[in-house]
Amino acid sequence: MRIEIDYHPNGPQRLFHMTTAGEILYGGAAGGGKSVAIVEDAVIKAIQYPGAQVYCLRRTCPELDDTLITEAKKRYPKEIGRWVSRTFKVHNGSEIRFRHCQHESDLPKFQGAEISFLYIDELTHFTLKMYDYICTRVRSAEELGFDPQIKCSSNPGGVGHSWVKKRFVKGKHGPFEKNKIYEEQVYSNYLQEWHTTTKQFIPAYLKDNPHLGAAYVLQLESKPEKIRRALLYGDWDIFEGQAFTEWTDDENRYDDHKDTHVINPFPIPPHWRIFRSYDYGGSSPYSVLWWAIAGDDGDNMIYLVKELYGANEDGEGLRQAPSEQAEAILEIETKPFTERFKDTNGKWQEVEFDFTEHGFINGVADPSIWTTGANATECTGETMMSKGVTFMDARWEKEARNTVVNNRMQGKAMFHEALRFREDGRPTMQVFSTCRHFRDHIPELVIDPDNPEDVVTKHVEDHDYDAARYMLMIHKPTAKKKKPEQLTRKVTGAANPLEQDVRVPVKIKKAGKSYAERRVV
Repeated sequence: MRIEIDYHPNGPQRLFHMTTAGEILYGGAAGGGKSVAIVEDAVIKAIQYPGAQVYCLRRTCPELDDTLITEAKKRYPKEIGRWVSRTFKVHNGSEIRFRHCQHESDLPKFQGAEISFLYIDELTHFTLKMYDYICTRVRSAEELGFDPQIKCSSNPGGVGHSWVKKRFVKGKHGPFEKNKIYEEQVYSNYLQEWHTTTKQFIPAYLKDNPHLGAAYVLQLESKPEKIRRALLYGDWDIFEGQAFTEWTDDENRYDDHKDTHVINPFPIPPHWRIFRSYDYGGSSPYSVLWWAIAGDDGDNMIYLVKELYGANEDGEGLRQAPSEQAEAILEIETKPFTERFKDTNGKWQEVEFDFTEHGFINGVADPSIWTTGANATECTGETMMSKGVTFMDARWEKEARNTVVNNRMQGKAMFHEALRFREDGRPTMQVFSTCRHFRDHIPELVIDPDNPEDVVTKHVEDHDYDAARYMLMIHKPTAKKKKPEQLTRKVTGAANPLEQDVRVPVKIKKAGKSYAERRVV
């Protein structure tokens, strides 16, 4: 029996069907025909390999019903199989299961699954934990005679934008070349042998789909610029829901410092103070940021001049003890170092730094570092203090300025203020181009849909952002420069941490210890 299907794939769709890569993202602009390609590819594989178990996923059940299932019911010939609930059973024994995974608590539903071909539509709606777990179910018996594949599609944006972009679009060593299959050698400790994995990014563009009329194009063109660039042009550097749309990283302005938040490094004047902000992490990454605080001669600017991001290549925390993190911090603060970068002419340049020339370095951190665990003898803050890494106790700020360093709503407001371009074309805060983690993470932050005054904090790289928030709550970008005595604390002997080097008694809530002497700047 010969059955003809009215389907004429465009160029990217055809590549999506023919690719031999093990892991594929077909993504970019809206309307490129990605969902249709998934539905058609699923039935092609089900017919081609009898007994195959094919899974097609969306994040929620309504999305599944309204997109993939609706499309499949229009396209799958009744002569080759039948529908049983949300499963299409092909007469050769293959099954195409349409499923959803709305919450991470839904993952156990896939525990017993043996997936031959996995398709995920709108991958950026899924968390990395969801993706990683479901992918562990992808396998096939050797007697079936085929290699399993993971094929996904997505527009830019959503809670998973950052990890999807990093995995498929940008990569660990720079942007992926479009349509190229990349090979990676992976060693299996269990099998004691090397294996080759393959990955591919297939870009989708609106022009690929000849069936879309001018009305749809005009609709996308009428959207705000950020949304238009993401959905019309498939720009992965901008997307709907982006928390800091004003963030600008223009390499053509790195030298003149105008209309960009990122600039090339320059020698820091010795009289500028260096201040540290820190977001603790163990199993999750930690972030240490060093800021140069310009005086009147620097228009009261703050510059992020150095970063230390405690994570491995997969974005997981290094699980370093607080004492180890303190040693890594002191390595930077006590020894000269050189930053190497390319100028706007493409030539390599070097700038040397020595933080010891700038006097005592104090820091600010999440107040949780002063909390002692049930079985701990001292808190993280005390451990780091004992190693010589000093932090302000954020609880003092409540007395001094009627605010709290970890106030997320105020911190986000201060971040927006620091990014705002002034009349002279410069923002209050600028970042050295060598702070690559910070540059990558800030534009990927997403607005929390349940609290628009905050960012999504789960499954995202927000540690640099948190460390920067703590700094901006101490050095508010909107505040006029005050004399040191105007910021004197209501604690005897305590002064503005950005101006003086003093020792004050600090009460620590800990059994057997009423106070500790802490050095403060």
